[in-house]
Amino acid sequence: MSKSQIPLPHLDGRTEVARMMRERFQTLAAESGPGLSYVQICLIERALWLELWLSRQERRLASGEEIDAALWLQGVGTLQNILTLLPASTTGTQI
Repeated sequence: MSKSQIPLPHLDGRTEVARMMRERFQTLAAESGPGLSYVQICLIERALWLELWLSRQERRLASGEEIDAALWLQGVGTLQNILTLLPASTTGTQI
């Protein structure tokens, strides 16, 4: 992968968020198969940002803070919809 093809090139690679996002990008890209289209790359990036936002909301909830449950639920549904648009490998990554 050349420097121009690095996923999420606008992120500072020294941050924990950038490292996590790039690692997850690589995982989703591998599961989606070779030769991602521009649309697939966009969908993966959107899914990753939404996943990050959802996990931050869940951490807030776990620490006793209130969250907008309707907005969280909408985010979960949107993430599910995005992920179903991506082709999935039959082997998948086991976690």
